[in-house]
Amino acid sequence: MQEPWQAEIVFMGAAALLLAVSVRTWLFLGQRWAAGLPVLAFARRRPVPWRAVDVALALTVLVVLAVGLYGFAERVVGPRPAAGAAEVAGGELPSEMHPAARLMIEGEPLLVLLAVFMAVVVAPLTEEVFVRLVLQGYLERFAWSLRRRHSGLRRAAWGKVWPVAVTAVLFAALHIRPAVEVRDVRVFVLPMVTQLFAQVVAVAFCLAWLTGVRGASLTDLGISRPHWLDDLRIGIVATAAVGPPLMALNFALNALLPRGVVPDPVPLLIFGLAAGWIYFCTHRITPCLVFHAAFNGLSVALLLFARLLGVEL
Repeated sequence: MQEPWQAEIVFMGAAALLLAVSVRTWLFLGQRWAAGLPVLAFARRRPVPWRAVDVALALTVLVVLAVGLYGFAERVVGPRPAAGAAEVAGGELPSEMHPAARLMIEGEPLLVLLAVFMAVVVAPLTEEVFVRLVLQGYLERFAWSLRRRHSGLRRAAWGKVWPVAVTAVLFAALHIRPAVEVRDVRVFVLPMVTQLFAQVVAVAFCLAWLTGVRGASLTDLGISRPHWLDDLRIGIVATAAVGPPLMALNFALNALLPRGVVPDPVPLLIFGLAAGWIYFCTHRITPCLVFHAAFNGLSVALLLFARLLGVEL
């Protein structure tokens, strides 16, 4: 039987290997930049056809569906078990771990599959469609109109890239959450299932609205079939470069910050900047989807590897 310290050494070795892959990827990108080759080629396109009212409508539908479906499900199946309160003296402190991660670490196989599907498929699809495609796409349209009206903005670099920063900050802010102590992880199942259905329906409505009402083409939606292999490569390279350092940063912040403080927004701000820059340069949503899904998938793989080894995170 493997000793705990041996399992920890194996896990740390896997983490070190990922960091080595990241370093090698950055060296490769640095060599391209030093040779005068583009790290990420810029692709021009026309401004997206949707406007602020469409952004507001899409986000409203997402929120209403999430809240409404959860309220309806809670009435049908009854209120979920109450989360255990954090005990101050001699008890357990709140856990900073994400609910999906808790399900992967402590849940039964079906709950693990639910959490993995949510993390690797549904969450990346929803967040990239609403944050990157709809919101950043509109903000880039707005920035374009500002540059047309104000000649001074045409020469200012920030006049073009501020939508990347704004969406990255909003993306990080969406992941601000309190730490909570939950003794039975099944308490997370009902919210997760309702989120899954709400997000899938909201994405379908959003894409139908943009194409049917605003006349958005596949190009407007950031989809280009001839570039699928390029988009796959961009997403994987971005994950190899950014993923391991951000996971190491998250582990470090968890160790350094006081218990009960969730550090997720800090690494996710950097992730949002990277994903936003990819969208700004390519104006395609597929490399962002690959990047987001692969980034979450790498996190999931580490969590499941830790569970297999019996390493406590």
